[in-house]
Amino acid sequence: MSDVIDFVYRLRNMASISADDLRGAIKEAQAVLDRLDKFADDAEDGAQLIAASDLAPTWTAIAPERAGMIRKVAE
Repeated sequence: MSDVIDFVYRLRNMASISADDLRGAIKEAQAVLDRLDKFADDAEDGAQLIAASDLAPTWTAIAPERAGMIRKVAE
């Protein structure tokens, strides 16, 4: 019976080690996704700025708010 209990504890420890490894990998992957999201947001804002400018006269867009080029109207 002690062999079975020892085996179960070893399995539990192995699962715990694997779970810790996965948590680290998930954190790294989330950091990469966050950087990619920021890059995509910046690219979108850049495209909107170009479309709102005279560089592409046939394009139309509103300048993104975080560009600071929008005049806010007091309500």
